[in-house]
Amino acid sequence: MTCGTMVLMDVLLVDDKEGEGALLDRVWDQEDVRVWQVRDLTEVLSVTRGQRHRSGFVVPESLDAAIIDLDLGSGADGAAGGLQAVNAIRCWRQTHTRSWPIVLRTQDVDDDRSLSAVLDAELLGEPLLLWGKRPEDAVHLLSYLRSSLIAPADAEAYGGMVVHPVRVIREERGEQLLGEFLFGGRRAVVWERIFEGFDADVAVLAAGYHRRNKFWDQVNALFSAIVYLRDLDDHLHKLNGAPLRLVDIERRIAADELLEVDLAINEVQRGLRDSEPHVKDRVLHVLQDRRNELDEWINERRTKKPSFNRNFDQGEFIGVFGRVLGNPEVLDLFTER
Repeated sequence: MTCGTMVLMDVLLVDDKEGEGALLDRVWDQEDVRVWQVRDLTEVLSVTRGQRHRSGFVVPESLDAAIIDLDLGSGADGAAGGLQAVNAIRCWRQTHTRSWPIVLRTQDVDDDRSLSAVLDAELLGEPLLLWGKRPEDAVHLLSYLRSSLIAPADAEAYGGMVVHPVRVIREERGEQLLGEFLFGGRRAVVWERIFEGFDADVAVLAAGYHRRNKFWDQVNALFSAIVYLRDLDDHLHKLNGAPLRLVDIERRIAADELLEVDLAINEVQRGLRDSEPHVKDRVLHVLQDRRNELDEWINERRTKKPSFNRNFDQGEFIGVFGRVLGNPEVLDLFTER
């Protein structure tokens, strides 16, 4: 914590890594900034209840910013810990007449951190700011904070990113916030059971779904969209307020598959010279049926969605998202609203 002769700014840093507080102290050493670092949720709750910081002083109520590690680390369940910290600061801020910006900070963004960032914005009910963790990011962040004290500033002009809540559009349900989509009805119970160690199929049945497919039909379109956006380097937190229309992305995925099917048909027509004619005809028949199915759905000549081979639902998403979505404190945040 830097204490100069005159402190112009007080910043609360929520990060479990001591080195991150030391980095801000070093970069902001000559900038009259006092950094109050808290390392886990216990310390967050302590200072927000008016108890002394581990330095022996009380964190001032006239903060200029709260900076929260998006992935709070082993002491607080990673991205789930970041969500809890944002909510604690949000509640604390509501008790003050003077507000201050809440800023997310992360070294990189993967699937669960991207998900956590947009859920953070949903909890706040407003866009959130996101910066990296490099020394130059700290310089730009401070410049933004100082500029925004004088007049509204554009975070992106200072190297930051604005993270908006995500609205999901499904044909059968219309538009709803991502948290409502993920935790609505019995889906919250599924995530809870997965967090508790249940096998995914058993977790779905334990939540009261008669068929596991009924649950996966509701969430696999979202998983597909996340993978598709990630492959385009366009994660959830980069949607910039645009609604996530799941059927549009599924049609884009289907269009990609249609190109692959056309290539396969072309290869079969040119190849398989050593195969019996009926074998070649059978392969072409299967490929053409799939092509017709995809083409009719893409061009909205059929309403029944083709089946897609989604082999990722049991792997990366179940494990990673289950740790975030099934965390008991996270469940409480979104099911008790």
